[in-house]
Amino acid sequence: MEQIRSCRCLIFLLGALALILFSGCAASKSDIVISQSELPAHPRLAELQAVEPVEKNGLTEFNGSKKYVKDGVPVILLRGSPYEMGYARGVLLKKELRQWTVDNLTMIKKMAFGNIGLSMLHSRTEELSRFIPDQYRQELKGLSAGASIDYDTLLMLNVLDTIGKQFACTSTAVKDENGHILRSRGLDFKDLKYFRPSMLFIYRPDNGNAFASLGPPGIIGVLTAINEEGLTFGVHDIFAAGLEWRGIPAGMLYRTVVESADTVDEAGRIIKNANRSVAQMALVTDPGDAAVFEFTHDEFGKIEMTESPLILTNHTRAIDEGRKYKNSINRFHEAASFFNKAGNRVTLDKLVELHRMPLISREKNPTPSLNIHSAVFNSNTLDFRVAIGAHPASKGQWHEFNLKEELD
Repeated sequence: MEQIRSCRCLIFLLGALALILFSGCAASKSDIVISQSELPAHPRLAELQAVEPVEKNGLTEFNGSKKYVKDGVPVILLRGSPYEMGYARGVLLKKELRQWTVDNLTMIKKMAFGNIGLSMLHSRTEELSRFIPDQYRQELKGLSAGASIDYDTLLMLNVLDTIGKQFACTSTAVKDENGHILRSRGLDFKDLKYFRPSMLFIYRPDNGNAFASLGPPGIIGVLTAINEEGLTFGVHDIFAAGLEWRGIPAGMLYRTVVESADTVDEAGRIIKNANRSVAQMALVTDPGDAAVFEFTHDEFGKIEMTESPLILTNHTRAIDEGRKYKNSINRFHEAASFFNKAGNRVTLDKLVELHRMPLISREKNPTPSLNIHSAVFNSNTLDFRVAIGAHPASKGQWHEFNLKEELD
């Protein structure tokens, strides 16, 4: 029971703590110090410190990695070992990373009684750290060194998606008239800085699948992604789920899936066999299949795509966890009604139209979650589109990409 009480306090950090703000707990950005302690040692550190970024014609390059803007979307292409990719990300996004870190530390201090909340979070991060795969530790050490931001701070911020919850997402998977798997995903979250600004990261690791991932400057885990084998992934919260959180941090588990799995079945095995942390759900597709996985620390369930379409909001159907609530049910029915009218004439354009509907876009009844980013994917062709603007993102401009083209 004591563990549950402690965890409940942490859940509040990204949700209900806003209700207990005291005027005496106000924190300003000028109070935040993100100075770096001694750099974590690494064999490549001195060599990378000697490399300078090169900027030309709107493109910045560092050690084979690049930053550029395409159709208004910031794109960061990262290549190499985990440490090299982290270091390059730190160099290419130094300004954005420092602002993102200050914004989030300010948020935490405002919501959690100043340094008390930070101290608690660092303590819980230490408990979680033993579950983090070594390659992600190395990437965060590289990120720390490249951006000149304290490693422990970046580590703590990278596990907030495990000890804080407020997702209210909608995802769908459907077959088009050619039998191709099309998939949509909307990420809805509280009006906080944690998942902003959205950027498109293209990863070409030395080991594992190359992939595209949408997320903010400082999070190395996966929220929304497609890999070079056509596997797509999107995470959802389970409304009113239990509070167990000890295990591999959620975003890092999902990145393991995207880097390692080529098929829906492989993705399911990775999640099922993992030492899981929070109770969540995911819709996963590959070029020939789609499935929803529902899981807690101890339970695991699967909903297969026996017929098209497959819809996921924020209530479970395969396991008995959490509870149904009106907004989740209504979004589910809004999507089902849309597909009934569309029949088999579904395209990426139609999925964009779906995510612009009143409930799914969160334009109607946006509280407590706003649409942070949305995406649609074709698992067969690797075409995808993203919307990353102001809420509701899906009602704004959509930008077209192809993963193979970005990698080439």
